[in-house]
Amino acid sequence: MMTLVNSQIAKKLGLNKATIGNYIQDAIEGKNSLQTIKVNEKVKLVDSPHNWLELGRLAEVGKKYRPSSAQKSVTVPEKFYTLFDDESQFEIIRDLEIEKQIDLKYYYYKEGAAVWNQAIDSKVSFITLEVEELLRKSLGLICGHFNNHKYNLIDIGCGNGQPADLIIEQKQVASYIACDISPDILQNCKQFIHSKFPNQQIETSHFDFQKVSLETHFKSWTNKNPNLFMFAGNTICNHTKHDRYYLLNSITRAMDKHDLFLITYTLDTDKNKSSLSYVRNMLNYWLPSLLGIDTEKVETEVRYNHETKCKELNILLDKAYVMNFQVQNQDKVIKLDQSEKINLWKHYVFSLNEIIDELKDAGLQLSFSVATNDNVLIGCRLALK
Repeated sequence: MMTLVNSQIAKKLGLNKATIGNYIQDAIEGKNSLQTIKVNEKVKLVDSPHNWLELGRLAEVGKKYRPSSAQKSVTVPEKFYTLFDDESQFEIIRDLEIEKQIDLKYYYYKEGAAVWNQAIDSKVSFITLEVEELLRKSLGLICGHFNNHKYNLIDIGCGNGQPADLIIEQKQVASYIACDISPDILQNCKQFIHSKFPNQQIETSHFDFQKVSLETHFKSWTNKNPNLFMFAGNTICNHTKHDRYYLLNSITRAMDKHDLFLITYTLDTDKNKSSLSYVRNMLNYWLPSLLGIDTEKVETEVRYNHETKCKELNILLDKAYVMNFQVQNQDKVIKLDQSEKINLWKHYVFSLNEIIDELKDAGLQLSFSVATNDNVLIGCRLALK
């Protein structure tokens, strides 16, 4: 006879394991109609339509009679509205209410920028080291593309300026243009590059590439030198297929025939799928805490999702939340259930063929590639028409 796994029930019904344990104990005592069976001295729930119906009923009853101690009402503080513009506020609220996620891009503000910067400097992820290795191996290929002439380096999602410094060291970069959604990240980047290259021309651009046309932005920005667009650090892998498509096509429209696009990806290897522990050190919970979530009490789940080919970091809420926002003088209330799973981080992995197909769909043509066993760097130019 098939039995149910508690984690399976928790995921499907949004319950925690302790609640399911209580249901089983109540079944033993005859307080509910769940069907149980003893397996290796442990009492388990039978996998049956009856049990799923009863579990659903118990979950609904639990929500209805949840004690006030299991629910928290919060008023989101003024700091939230100071940090984020109206459009970002709406997006964060919508994502939390509908998608049950907080987009990773918003973690790079304020203290999140410092945590991320420290993680990169301490090389907590082997990906950081491998991307630097790939870039070093590509320096000659980059110089060859531009025939040793000057070019602009447009660093999309610049981080703290690494590994762009490896390219700037070659003394061919006319202007370094650092782009990021976070003004705090941009400040860190500018300080780092200036400390290493005091005479390097640096521009910073604060924008969200998911909302801004790169074609309009950069064709009016750059000088007459050709451009090296770079999206390194495997950051593309943090985005959904829809967002990757938008970004790649936006870059294609901003390029001309003399430009080069450099991008790095995480490959779908066993090592990448199983390497998960570093994620906990890449971000802290300052943004959920700002929204009123008791992050010290949540359960953290880090896993590889085989169905979506994506590594994930999720938190499971220990209580229900009623969150009160005020955006543009309008009240907005969202409710989150106890044991609700909130995604904080995603990172997709790819086969080389999948990567090539995505780049081709965006109108890009492979110029060169350099790879380790687990990561790949690809140089692209506009596809010939």
